[in-house]
Amino acid sequence: MTTLHSPDLSIIIVNWNVCDLLRACLHAVERGRGALDVEVIVVDSASGEGSVAMLQREFPWVRLIA
Repeated sequence: MTTLHSPDLSIIIVNWNVCDLLRACLHAVERGRGALDVEVIVVDSASGEGSVAMLQREFPWVRLIA
């Protein structure tokens, strides 16, 4: 039997060409999560300004759907 991980909170963010706003949002999540086990999923809609690379470099704990 497989046990599934169930976070306290799941946050899903849809992104399209707003790299700086996405970065600020994720920093705010990091600062505000406290002791909560938070899962963050970013759905990128084919951004062309570097959001995917920024996520992979700066926020490796974020699940990315691109």
